[in-house]
Amino acid sequence: DPADPNLPERRPLKKELPNFSFPMNDEFDPVPSNVIFMFMLLENLPFSDSLTSYENRDDGIYKLRQQLQNVNRKPKEGHWTNPTRDEAMKRIYFSGVGMHLIERNPGFEKGFVCDLSDLKKYKMRENKHNYAPYGCTTYFDDDGNIVKIVDLDGSVYKPGEKYWEWAKLKSRTAAFIKAAFIHLGDIHYVVGNVGGMALRKFMSPKHPFRRALTPHFYKTHHTCRRAEFSLFSEAGLLFRGLSLTYEGGLKQVFIDRIGGYKFKKYTDDIKERKLEGCRFHVGANDGIELCNIFHEYISDLVDELYSSQEELESDIDMKKSHEYLVEMLDIDEFADYTLENVKTIWGEILFIVTGYHNSIGSVTAMALDPSMVDLRLMPKENGEDDGSQLVAAIEGGQSVAFISAITQVPCPTIGQCWKQVLENPGSLSYATLRKKTKRLGENDRRAQ
Repeated sequence: DPADPNLPERRPLKKELPNFSFPMNDEFDPVPSNVIFMFMLLENLPFSDSLTSYENRDDGIYKLRQQLQNVNRKPKEGHWTNPTRDEAMKRIYFSGVGMHLIERNPGFEKGFVCDLSDLKKYKMRENKHNYAPYGCTTYFDDDGNIVKIVDLDGSVYKPGEKYWEWAKLKSRTAAFIKAAFIHLGDIHYVVGNVGGMALRKFMSPKHPFRRALTPHFYKTHHTCRRAEFSLFSEAGLLFRGLSLTYEGGLKQVFIDRIGGYKFKKYTDDIKERKLEGCRFHVGANDGIELCNIFHEYISDLVDELYSSQEELESDIDMKKSHEYLVEMLDIDEFADYTLENVKTIWGEILFIVTGYHNSIGSVTAMALDPSMVDLRLMPKENGEDDGSQLVAAIEGGQSVAFISAITQVPCPTIGQCWKQVLENPGSLSYATLRKKTKRLGENDRRAQ
């Protein structure tokens, strides 16, 4: 669509976050009216706080796949074997959703820690089920092996002890929930949304920079619009599955994540969490390499388009786009309109909406096994000491699985070639990007 500073927009938190908005329609694929109507009908369905049990874990896995028409691989297949064992916690926290949350222990203490106790600030529903509050702190040794979990009340659980399996379920659930909040709030509604709007608001469809970046934002605003009803709403699937209230709970999550977002370079985040050199933390290895590849691509692309600072300053549309990003992403250090700052901001945005997004949103295995995550986690006393009864209720299991399914929006991948959309299909910067990402994929043993 043509550049339009006044794009028709939705403002679901108009009172709390007056500057937060997203376009009414996606540039390429607006959400069909019948889909919106379906979600609106959902708002009229009564809210159920019941808990219905599966017969056992295998029964839950089978039924979830039947309901989703077997569209995803089973978590026990391929490289994911027995995902509830102690050893699997290392994968979750060092190469799964938890890798964006974990850090080295402070000071001279060895090992790693993931403190998710901040989730306790969100209000839980008060009812007969007495749900366990979200959040705990999980500790790992220097080799990434789990050693203990500390609950919000200070209770300590260690491998082999009573309620250990329950404590691991609580830890996995906390990591899943926190990652989901970052995924939807930070990545989709802030970085992806704002990045896409910066292109659509100020740059013509023929602008070479917009043409080059548009594939990376394909269906970005489709997702924002669709999630407004399915994940954002008080009547949506996410709220119906959680044990949070809406006011003070899920709604407050979005206020905090969207309103509190602060632009930060991924490499700085890795340094702050003291993960540099950690050989088994994927984000500190492949993540850094992929981040650098995208920064190099944007740097090369900008150099192709602008031969000097003067030429950049003459591009008024690019300048408006830059100023918009600075304001909406709360950018201080890179605010000046310079070649280097434009490269830094867009390089970071591109990495976040691609590699970072895919890693924190890779939850299929967790979503399709009701023993991996329990959004309506009961107190530890409700299960067997050996963890044999730790299976999420049907209501919670279905919510996680359906949320995973509806967020699987088909879109272009980095491995595909879309040089035909570029102003210059022979762009050296794009050819170099494809070469580097292909080499990274070939060297990545986890992808083989």
